[in-house]
Amino acid sequence: MIRIPGMIDIRTQVNAAGEDWTSTTSAALAGGFTAIVAAADGLEPVVSQGLLTASLQSAAVQAKCDYAQLMTVQGETVREINRLGAGSAGFSLFTENIQHPQLALQNMHQITRAISNAPAELPLFFHGNASQIGAAIFSAGIQQRSIHIADIRTWDQLEMVLEAKSSGANVSCDVSAITLFLSQKHYDGAPEQVRRMLPALGTEQDRQAIWHHLDAIDCFVSGHDPQPDSIFPGFPALETALNLYLYAVEGGFLSLDDLILRTVNNPQRIFRLNSQPDTFVEIDNDERKPIDPTRFHSNLKVSPFAGLEFPGSVTKVVLRGTVVFQDGEVLASAGSGMPARRSLEIAGGS
Repeated sequence: MIRIPGMIDIRTQVNAAGEDWTSTTSAALAGGFTAIVAAADGLEPVVSQGLLTASLQSAAVQAKCDYAQLMTVQGETVREINRLGAGSAGFSLFTENIQHPQLALQNMHQITRAISNAPAELPLFFHGNASQIGAAIFSAGIQQRSIHIADIRTWDQLEMVLEAKSSGANVSCDVSAITLFLSQKHYDGAPEQVRRMLPALGTEQDRQAIWHHLDAIDCFVSGHDPQPDSIFPGFPALETALNLYLYAVEGGFLSLDDLILRTVNNPQRIFRLNSQPDTFVEIDNDERKPIDPTRFHSNLKVSPFAGLEFPGSVTKVVLRGTVVFQDGEVLASAGSGMPARRSLEIAGGS
């Protein structure tokens, strides 16, 4: 039996078909996560203060673990970004979003304006290709503010982050458990039902390069995005991420300290999330059993890892001294979760 602090998932897709804060936070607790930060680009992107408030109000009555919500900015709203985001965990900036093209910032001027005008106390999550990442890091450096590069999938993207860090830039980045363990080679020979749920993946060379430069990765995210069989596929990942991490620990690719750094300490520090005293996850690391999606607490019960055996089984989760998950059962009540980040008033906001 091993014990780790409650993990934090900094970019969780809550706003997906058939899912809500209750099902998503139940899945989080079952997977050993005691706080999640909801992504801003779900079925209905969080692009306004009203939508942000509505999401947080839903979380307040539905969430079973601690929660926060990101907000995204469109090109037409970058001029007023300084008046937005009160109560959010930060801003997501997209230079491409196939599911929601209207979210994409169209040019360097919009990117620079968004970075320069965003309230300094709110983190920036930047999504883009290698050249766009380089431009965003450069702009953030001129503005003397930090920036977080989200969803590293390729060596070119990571190389930009490595160069920025070596020059002293205040930049951080994350990679998903999916990217760490799956690449384009896994499309080949995979059953059709698996291929339908796999998101865009990097090459096997990209995946190996990320592992080789793991010291540059600040945070791990689960990659939870339950929408298979769509043109923008993804799958539930909160209840399998820890199994993948422990598989890497078992193989000597990670230490438990590495895991805690990237799923607890760094997320709390970089995104100014509240501490969770007397909070921990107990794991039976001697038990190996196959992934069984029918037992998921997520409403969508599919996984590309179904039937594969991994080490580790979450046996108990304690949040602020209260047992919220034990022996396969979520014990927390809806609405018992708390905001994961202190609400901030934005100058000029409403």
